[in-house]
Order: sequence, then C-alpha cells, then structure tokens
Amino acid sequence: MKKLFSIILTLTLFLSSSITICAAERQTVTPPQDELISFETLQALFPDVSLNKNGYVDDYNNNSATFFTQKAADFLSNPVETHTAEYNGGICNLNVYANGAYGAYGFEKISSDVTPYDAGYNITGSTYRAYYTMMASQGFSYTFTVSSGSGYSTISQLSGVSTQYGIPQSYFSARSSQYIRAKQTSASAPAQVCGDAEYYHMGYSNGTFRLYSTANSGNVSVSYTVL
Repeated sequence: MKKLFSIILTLTLFLSSSITICAAERQTVTPPQDELISFETLQALFPDVSLNKNGYVDDYNNNSATFFTQKAADFLSNPVETHTAEYNGGICNLNVYANGAYGAYGFEKISSDVTPYDAGYNITGSTYRAYYTMMASQGFSYTFTVSSGSGYSTISQLSGVSTQYGIPQSYFSARSSQYIRAKQTSASAPAQVCGDAEYYHMGYSNGTFRLYSTANSGNVSVSYTVL
C-alpha cells in the first residue's frame, strides 16, 4: 500500500512539473479574473459624483426603459458627462449617460520591466489591462504589453477578451481581440489593438463594444465605440 501511494505521489509530482514547463514554454497571456474596478473604488475616485450601487447616479432620472427602447449605440456612445482620474498606474474615465446609468473605462498597469539592450540602451516594457465596466456590475477586459525602444512603441502579448460578472438579464459576451497595428511607424500611426464584447440585455443583443488601446511613443490611451 505504501509503495502504491509512493508511485502515485511521484506520478502526480511529475505531471505537475510537466504542466508547469509546458505553460512556461507557450508563454500564453491570461487576463486577470479579479474585479475590473469596484463600486467602492469608483466612489473614491469620483467623490463629487453621486454614484449608486444600482448603476445609476442621483442627479438623473433612473430611466431603465432606455435599454428596451434604444440600441446601446444610440446613447452609450455619447455620454452627457465624463470625469477622469488617475488609477493604478493608468487612467480611469467615468461616463454618465442620458438615462442616468454610468460606466467606466480605462487602463491600469499590471507590471513593468526594463531590459538592457546594447551600449547602455534599455527597452522598457509594461503590461496593461484595458477595461470597460457598465453600472459597476458587468464588463470586459484584455491585457497587452507595450515596449518602447527607439521612441516608437510596439504592442505585443495581446490576450483574449475576458468578461466579468453580469446577470442573466444583462451581461457581456466575449468576442475577439486583434492587432490593428503592432508597431508604431510614425507619430500619426501609433501601435494599436482592440477587443470586442457583445452586450446582451433581456436576451437581446444591444450592440458590440469595441475597446481600443493605443501606444504612441510610450504613452498609452484607451477609447471605445459601440458598433
């Protein structure tokens, strides 16, 4: 019995080691599965905006019927208020929409490395997460790495799209992420990637959100559109 247990334990350790090595060799990038940005964090970042945990602000009428009568592109592409704050090595933008709902989008720095290259020349690479969250209850994100050597930026290690939370009546469904331009070629042609997620409300598609991330000479920015 002891011999059998020893064999099983040895086999388990061997398989575990093999799995770890394979994962390292593939160098896959997995988006973090933790909360994108919490309601409490949004409250702390934007104390002058009366945010409620139900996804609406106090100063507007709670017109949830908008989701039934309008496509997301009709009002979520055009916020009536936008507030900006620095957050976790990046920027968080808070949008307030005409129906009183709010959403946040931005990017945060996950890690940073400096790699020596040649004759005292270094390449700086930082990994970021771009995110969009609606009403502090559902959202999506992806990660990417930006390196800047000769003044121009390169984006690499783009992950797939990961979704967060949601309820059966309201949620995001992950679509694809893609490189638009992996390497910056000029000041007017920065490196850029995007990730898509389709938004469903009450069983119907309410538009596809496309979240862009741009790297221009080491400066990162995000934007989105609703298709």
